[in-house]
Amino acid sequence: MKKWLGILLACILVLNLFSALAEGTDSPENTEGQDYRVSYDYNDLTIGNPTQMNGQFFTALWGSNTSDIDVRQLTAGYNLIRWDGDKSVFRFDHTVVSGATIGDDREGNRRYLISLYKDLYYSDGTRISAWDYAFSVLLQASPLIEKLGGIHSDLSYLEGYEDYAAGRTNTLKGLRVINDNQIVFVVKKEALPYFYELSRFSFNPYPISAIAPGCKVYDSEEGAYIAGENPEENPFTEELLRETILTPETGYLVHPAPGSGPYTILSFDGKTARFEVNPWYKGDEDGSKPRIKNLTYTLAHNEDMVEELSKGTYALLNKVTLADAIRQGLELCATTGEFTRAVYPRTGLTYFYFLPGSDAAQSGKLRRALASCLNKTEFVRRYVGYFGLEADGLYGLGQWMYQLASGQMPYPEEETKHRNGTQTTAHKGAGWEDINLDGLTRYPFDIEQAAALLSEDGWNLNEQGEAFVPGTDNIRYRQTEEGLKPLELTIAYTGTAEVEQPLKEYFVDNLEKAGIKANLVPTSLSRIEEVFGGSIDEDYDLLYLGNNFSFVFNPAMIFSNGASRKQDNDAPDSIPAVHEELRDLALEMDRTEPNDMFGYMKKWVAFQERLSETLPILPVYINVYFDFSTVELQNYWIADHTTWASAMIAARMSRGKITSEEMAELLEDYNRMKDSDTIGEAILLRSAHQEKTAPDASAGALAGFPKDIQDQIPAEYRTVNEFITATISDDYRNVKSAEIQFGFETKYTAGETVYLIFGIIGEKETEWIVSKAGVLENGSVSVELQKDQLDKLAGKPFALVAVSKQ
Repeated sequence: MKKWLGILLACILVLNLFSALAEGTDSPENTEGQDYRVSYDYNDLTIGNPTQMNGQFFTALWGSNTSDIDVRQLTAGYNLIRWDGDKSVFRFDHTVVSGATIGDDREGNRRYLISLYKDLYYSDGTRISAWDYAFSVLLQASPLIEKLGGIHSDLSYLEGYEDYAAGRTNTLKGLRVINDNQIVFVVKKEALPYFYELSRFSFNPYPISAIAPGCKVYDSEEGAYIAGENPEENPFTEELLRETILTPETGYLVHPAPGSGPYTILSFDGKTARFEVNPWYKGDEDGSKPRIKNLTYTLAHNEDMVEELSKGTYALLNKVTLADAIRQGLELCATTGEFTRAVYPRTGLTYFYFLPGSDAAQSGKLRRALASCLNKTEFVRRYVGYFGLEADGLYGLGQWMYQLASGQMPYPEEETKHRNGTQTTAHKGAGWEDINLDGLTRYPFDIEQAAALLSEDGWNLNEQGEAFVPGTDNIRYRQTEEGLKPLELTIAYTGTAEVEQPLKEYFVDNLEKAGIKANLVPTSLSRIEEVFGGSIDEDYDLLYLGNNFSFVFNPAMIFSNGASRKQDNDAPDSIPAVHEELRDLALEMDRTEPNDMFGYMKKWVAFQERLSETLPILPVYINVYFDFSTVELQNYWIADHTTWASAMIAARMSRGKITSEEMAELLEDYNRMKDSDTIGEAILLRSAHQEKTAPDASAGALAGFPKDIQDQIPAEYRTVNEFITATISDDYRNVKSAEIQFGFETKYTAGETVYLIFGIIGEKETEWIVSKAGVLENGSVSVELQKDQLDKLAGKPFALVAVSKQ
């Protein structure tokens, strides 16, 4: 009972009352009682992000814009699985899944029986059941999705997927629904093993009533399927989904409500999205529920985002990348004491993607020539400063594979049990030292080398058909069956000045010096995503883009489109041929036993080495993200989460201050970074993000209270049996002193001393009062309160915690 009440107290304090104030002496810029220049509405937080939303908020079937993904984290919850960062594995979400049984059938197929909790609800109060998860699966694999311009999910590991996805049958054999609370997935034996095994069940529930009204999910011996209220009818059609999903402003793609996440969407105008708390959200595994009532998520511009943060336009800036904006943010933090920063490694990569349909880019020599024309060092310095590093493969700074291969993560260990029963840890094999990135092919900036490669590739003529003369002729040509062909490339990018300038100065200008005419074409991010995904064709040769990888590293998806274009007569270094080879290497990575990390890493390194050699992409940089926020945003542990949206669940707004130690760290960051022109890996990788502070074990149940409150209670008093909410009459206001008695469920021993902690909830923070009390013969607790205490408590509801000896 005591343990349960202690946990409950901690939850209540975190969720409703407690505003953690940083400890330490005040900095000169932020003395106690100082009035901040900016005032915030604690019920309405505005978040700015430099990547504009596309409005594709319902699954990744129509795109994977990073800002859209953030919105999905807000509106779609209760995923069956989650990533356990502490163990670097996928597991079932204990908030959603009450239990699971996994076993192989006689044919060798793997059957997963998943049981769900019964207290899951959509934001409109409708219960979520196993039928909702089944509908989610059937919808995402449906052939109707492609007719709507999307790409249906590849669930080829499930039995019967091919027939269902092709429309040959309306049942999915590998999906069964037992009852409201149990669902079954059957993975065919050919799809085993798979390194990220449980990730295959990363499904959120979606409401059939909103997306396919008049339809229902049924179960049969042939598998689950969708039909009408009358099973013989089938209103599940392209026309229905086009109306319910794609209708502008109200379709589920842009307005996914009702939802299952911590927030529900109110509106989206193409630039700004508004959200409010989902009152039916049960909380995450930590017991956290959102307490900031409304959120506004909008586009922030690099050139003025920090200035707008200082004015209070934003309370939080997310995923700041541009070096100048980061320096401005650090200066704001270091000089005001009202703002702070969090730094965390991005799990993505920025790179050039050679399109499979590009005629000019089919030659490996030409791609290597282009790589030699990119002044990567200066490009990275200009755009992300030394908050980024040059990249040579398909990886991200925050990926565990990169951290392991680059020496930032210790080698995994395994437990070995000896005959005498003792256990020791040992590295999994002696080959870990060979898991590194030393074998990657790198392409130093060298225009002369580029020119030599172009000549070898046949681009050695001028427009008159004579020998190309560097410095005299402008564009290289080569002889083809159709005549002379100029070496001309089109590079698509998201049209912003911050991107255009370094692209031109450190790449396009160098291409022209080598005899290549390059056309920079600004376009929208959504357009680039469509071209990248192969849903539309454009006359581009390269795309400049960034990918943020999920925890399931699935490069096979990147190269599947190009691999499907391969012809028998394609050269071995053509893009389709290279894509096919890399796709197969990626699939081989997947086919690793889940517990064989060493085997997976060997394949990962081999994949990266071959990719850097064949060069289907031209990697540019990996980097860290900076988030800047008001110090009044508390418990925002972005480094422990995949997105700001998931970090926001535990976040609170309360009156905060920066300690002298934190201020010194901010000043150090700013002074070391503001004038630097070099890339400093040591600075980049330093642990500069906000970290959760482990509670002082000696504080016991008082660990959640401010240090000054703990110090007022003797060390032997650390037991909290319960708390109550209470009030005392307004008549006690202006009374000099009074003895007040409180009754608790716990019956303390008469004469025992108990310490009472009063929590007075203010508009922006909670004030705490500690008072020594005694236990009367009847077991109630009596305390004498003075005038200043009575004036604060009288007529107001307050939290009351009784603390006794251990």
